[in-house]
Amino acid sequence: MLPASLKNLSKSFNVELKTIFPYNFVNKNNIVKNYIGPVPTFEFFYGFSEEDYNSYASQFNNDNPWDLRKITLEYCLQDCISLYQVLTKFFKENFVNTRVNGTDSFSLPPSI
Repeated sequence: MLPASLKNLSKSFNVELKTIFPYNFVNKNNIVKNYIGPVPTFEFFYGFSEEDYNSYASQFNNDNPWDLRKITLEYCLQDCISLYQVLTKFFKENFVNTRVNGTDSFSLPPSI
């Protein structure tokens, strides 16, 4: 029903945006699961500008190192918050326009 990425849906519905995350870093075969240290380099981030990366990376330093576990949990939580906000707005707008409550069913029957 909403054929777009969560990043684009968040922008379209004007809700909290997804945060930046180094997908390519966590998909490495030799990743240390309890990694704490410098922010992974720009090459590990996908779909963000170098400016976004630099802004993100500037939040971390020796006193506040980048912590993979903490960042991953925060990222997943933010995804859930963004998705919840998108769906809440979508179902509310849909109900106002159609008077159909989209939360009454878990799925729609196939068209015949």
